[in-house]
Amino acid sequence: MEAHDLLRSGAPFIADTSTWWRALALPDVLGVLLQDAVRDDRLWTTPIVGMEILYSARTSAEFVALESERDHPS
Repeated sequence: MEAHDLLRSGAPFIADTSTWWRALALPDVLGVLLQDAVRDDRLWTTPIVGMEILYSARTSAEFVALESERDHPS
């Protein structure tokens, strides 16, 4: 299944750490579909992925910002 098919399907999916970091660089169509999936609570991560995302924080302020973005995406 292609990425755009998955994102259009309405089904939830689990994203790994690389998906999280590459999301902002996606082409327009995929980026919009991914943002829709996030808003619809269809982009899931595992606890390990959450830890990997937060591990990259260099300061406590960056940690809080990443945690907030991860828990409450815009």
